[in-house]
Amino acid sequence: MTSASIVTVYNTLIDLVNKDQRGMVTPSIFNSFAQLAQVKVFNKMFDNLVQAKNLRIRGIDPADDKSMVKRIKEDLSYFIKTSDITKASSVFSKPTDLARTVSLSTKGVFAFNTATEIPIEIIYDKDKLRRILRSPVVAPKENYPIAMVEEDITVYPDSVNKITLTYYKIPQSRNTTTDAREAFPPSISFISTTGVADEANSKNFELPEHYTDELVFEIGSMIGLNLRDADVVNYSQVKEKE
Repeated sequence: MTSASIVTVYNTLIDLVNKDQRGMVTPSIFNSFAQLAQVKVFNKMFDNLVQAKNLRIRGIDPADDKSMVKRIKEDLSYFIKTSDITKASSVFSKPTDLARTVSLSTKGVFAFNTATEIPIEIIYDKDKLRRILRSPVVAPKENYPIAMVEEDITVYPDSVNKITLTYYKIPQSRNTTTDAREAFPPSISFISTTGVADEANSKNFELPEHYTDELVFEIGSMIGLNLRDADVVNYSQVKEKE
C-alpha cells in the first residue's frame, strides 16, 4: 500500500489557496490539523462502508474488483491489530491506539478440558448487562463469557484473566523514506535555509494514497477555507495530466 504523501497534500492545499487568494496556510497550522483530518477521513470510511453494503443489498454495488465494499474493507484491513491483554485491578485496559473494537476472545481458559480461545459477547448497554448477570439461564460462564466495554473492558465471569482483542488502530504516520509505520502524527518539515520541503524529516499520512483529495478537503475545511470537493478533484485531475 502506498500511503498519502504529506508533501503532496500540503502542496495541493497551498496551490488551491494561492490560486484563489484565500489566505495563508503556514506549516505549523497545517501540521496542527493534519492528524485531526486523517482521523475524520478514517471514521468516514466506516460510514461509507455501511452505505456501500446497503447499495450491494439493492444490487447496485458490483461484487467484483470494482466493488466499493471490497475496496473499503481492503483499506481498513491495514489498520486491524490484535493484542493480548492481561487483567489488572479487575479490568482490562484498552490499547492507547484503539479506534474501534472488532472482537474479543478469552485467552487460556479451559473449556471441556481443552485450552481454547472462546469468543466473548461484547455489550455496551448497562441495563442489558444487569439482566444477563441476574439471569439463571444466560448468566456468563467460562464457555459463554461476556464483556462490558466502557473506558476499560470488564469481562464476566471474573475467572477470565487474559483476553485477545482485535481492533482497528488509529491511523498515525509512515516514514517518508522506508514507508514503515511510526507512532507519530503526520507532519511536514522544511529546510530553514532553502524553504524546500524536508521529506526526510517529514512524516506521511498512514491512510492510502487515494485518500489524498479527502485529506486536502478536510484540512482546508478545518482551517476555515471555503473549499469545495469539486475544487480539489478538478485540481488533482489537472495535475495528473501535466
